[in-house]
Amino acid sequence: MKKKIFILFFFFLIPLSNQGETLFSGDWKIDIDESSGRFILYYKELPINQVEKPITSFPTVKINNELFRLGQDVSVASLEKKDDRVFIVYRVTSGLLIEVEIGFKENPLVYDEKGVEINFRLDARFDLPTDLFFKFLFDSFTGEDKMQNLKLPFYSEEDISSETEQKADTVVFYPFFIKSITWPSFVYLASWERLEEEFKNFTKPLVNFRNVRNGKWDPALAFYYDLGKIQNRVFILKLFVGLWQKPNRTYPRIKIYHPAEFPEDKKQLEIPLMIENNGDYDIDFYKIALSSSDLTLGEIIRTEEKILKKEKKQLVFKGEIKDGLNRFNGVLKVTLWKDDKSYDQVFKIQGNIKKPEEKKKQEKIEEAVSEKDLKMLLQSIEKLNLLLYFINRGLDTGISEDFLLKIRREIDELERQNTQKNE
Repeated sequence: MKKKIFILFFFFLIPLSNQGETLFSGDWKIDIDESSGRFILYYKELPINQVEKPITSFPTVKINNELFRLGQDVSVASLEKKDDRVFIVYRVTSGLLIEVEIGFKENPLVYDEKGVEINFRLDARFDLPTDLFFKFLFDSFTGEDKMQNLKLPFYSEEDISSETEQKADTVVFYPFFIKSITWPSFVYLASWERLEEEFKNFTKPLVNFRNVRNGKWDPALAFYYDLGKIQNRVFILKLFVGLWQKPNRTYPRIKIYHPAEFPEDKKQLEIPLMIENNGDYDIDFYKIALSSSDLTLGEIIRTEEKILKKEKKQLVFKGEIKDGLNRFNGVLKVTLWKDDKSYDQVFKIQGNIKKPEEKKKQEKIEEAVSEKDLKMLLQSIEKLNLLLYFINRGLDTGISEDFLLKIRREIDELERQNTQKNE
């Protein structure tokens, strides 16, 4: 049973003594014990599930009437780290192998958030049809430490402080939650002691989450999966642990990208945009309104057709701007339509204005240099032609010393001009 845990232990978070694997991603950390395969989750160094061994969250499988606790009755057959995930294998019986995959993944309820994904792959190869029941017990550290109740956010707004069995897939132990991506047969909320001692058939009267042995407030939960009578099948059960926020993945959304500079030509500003549908749904059509006090008309509106999930499109907004601006500041309001419902998103659009004068000055300088080079080249060609004329004439009539001297001077002048040009 649970031993006394000192407060200082949790504030300074003494690391696990057993060897194992550790995964990191942003504020998240996962410590995995090598001997048992059981894991402890951390967010900003705060433990999410119980850190005391061997109490850390673990699964139990029931084959007919026999129980097997992974990491306790069944030892780890192999533990391997691949990239940013860890794979743990348990050989439960000759007919059942369970692989646990743990790593980081996008939050299934909230955009732009990550959390911990836990997948159980049950490879059942029984000789005869066999009853298989799976339970995953999760013991919340934060619920115990802060004497919190539990909540089923999609079931009721009320806090739950006593044992209950519900048809639900998500449990909140603020500020975290656990969600069974694979819909469970049911979830049972109780003290850790009750869930640890009894697999499923609870015979005691319903009580609160207090551990009757030590008097501590000890909320925990267990997801149950009745897999039925099976023989040769593979099951994959998926769970997710994350930071609880109001879900927002129930509607479409986009991202907007734009450059740091916007070109201007005769007071007409060009604002190129890249629009990405990075939500979970196709968008039927969308309206974009660019408003800014820097625009002469104040607002530009465009309506565009369908943009599919993960698709990217390019658009260019053009509008007349006011005089004397070096930087553009605007607001882009995007209205997305899906199934006759609309959803709004707002973006800031900011960037420096690239003046046309700067471009023209550069073009004039380049043009002047080019004209000068061309003029000098034509002069050189003209003088070379003249020298060739005199040389040919001298070959016919004979060349005097004065004439040779004159040719020498002309050649020296050409060399001097070429030297100045190269400099």
